[in-house]
Amino acid sequence: MAVTDKGYMNTSTFIKWLKHIQKYAKPSETNPILLILDNHVPHISLEAVTFAKSNHIHLLTLPPHSSHKTQPLDRCIFRPLKAYYNAAVDSWDVSHPGETFSVYNVAESFKLAFGKASTVENAVQSFKTTEIYPFNANTFSDADFLPS
Repeated sequence: MAVTDKGYMNTSTFIKWLKHIQKYAKPSETNPILLILDNHVPHISLEAVTFAKSNHIHLLTLPPHSSHKTQPLDRCIFRPLKAYYNAAVDSWDVSHPGETFSVYNVAESFKLAFGKASTVENAVQSFKTTEIYPFNANTFSDADFLPS
């Protein structure tokens, strides 16, 4: 889709992603979408906010230093994905003694891990765990915002 030389998101790359989302999600005035983001500079640039607003994409940015509590994918998809991937690699090592795990084996191991981690149940649980849905206004205390 779009990448940068250093691998970090920038404003022009984020706009490309927003256009991709807009093209395939087809948000409209009667059917807008919500995009939950961190406060990374490209996500809150004037150009990105203007594009999102004019294309019925609602941007919700998370408070700084709060991702450990608020990012649904990190909490219930990526964490198990990492564990399942490591287990798949370990299993490959056991069943291929003396061979070296290489870049050519990554896709197979990732496929196994992704299938286990990316379930509807995990997605639903991720929003419950982060208390985004059902919403809990008391997820954070004032002390949680002190680093900000």
